[in-house]
Amino acid sequence: IDTDGAGNTASASVSFTLDTTLATPTLALTTDSGTPGDNRTNSAALTLSAAASDVTRAYTINGGTASPSYTAPTADGDYTVVVTDTDTAGNTKSASITFTLDTTIATPTVALTTDSGTAGDGLTNDASLSFSVAASDVSRTYKVDGGTATTSYTAPTTDGSHTVEVIDTDGAGNTASASVSFT
Repeated sequence: IDTDGAGNTASASVSFTLDTTLATPTLALTTDSGTPGDNRTNSAALTLSAAASDVTRAYTINGGTASPSYTAPTADGDYTVVVTDTDTAGNTKSASITFTLDTTIATPTVALTTDSGTAGDGLTNDASLSFSVAASDVSRTYKVDGGTATTSYTAPTTDGSHTVEVIDTDGAGNTASASVSFT
């Protein structure tokens, strides 16, 4: 209240709502297909917390231009995604995730060590096989005649047609396989 020399008074008031809070967004890989918690994945899809109705959300990937929507990267590599929420009061909160996108794996090779029949006919008297070398982050399994997967190859000893499948799985969860059939 103000009073002038003649005794006149005047007053003014202002009403406002003080808003200093905003929840921090959360984000995580939808599928951490590698070892849980290693943030190595074959899918860059993210799961995010819901934004409040008065929030504008922006996404940046590797420090690039902000976008109002998230488009998952598809090229193999390292990524940092930052999600920034801004509410109508101007409060801002951010969260980020860093992950490695790995969508590729080399296909293993498998072949008869000795094709003792006519070359290429798959007829042999020796079920020994030659395999490509697996990468250091690959676990390899073998299936003989559609049986249970094992971590080592045991050659079949009975006469007849056989199929051996080699299945490689890398640390990001990518799989590739190859097979050979022989008699």
